[in-house]
Amino acid sequence: KEGKGEEVEKLLNHYRDNLLENGVMYPQNMPIAQASQVLRFEDDVYFVMLGMSDELGQAETEEEMLAAAKNQTQIGVDAINQCYGIQ
Repeated sequence: KEGKGEEVEKLLNHYRDNLLENGVMYPQNMPIAQASQVLRFEDDVYFVMLGMSDELGQAETEEEMLAAAKNQTQIGVDAINQCYGIQ
């Protein structure tokens, strides 16, 4: 909604922080939550958190899982950025 971008961004960042703080209940999802991002372009706000992929499913260590989750999230971020002419 026009004029609400900053408010929505704060709410989504609060949601993301809550996921990270309470993610202990589902530790297998922590890399996905850690890799998530909130993007804002004026009043357009996006919460980007992408789930399972072959790369993530084949990861053996926590570091590999986080790297795979970041790669997947970046796909979404890149797609959104392209919509705004950002390469």
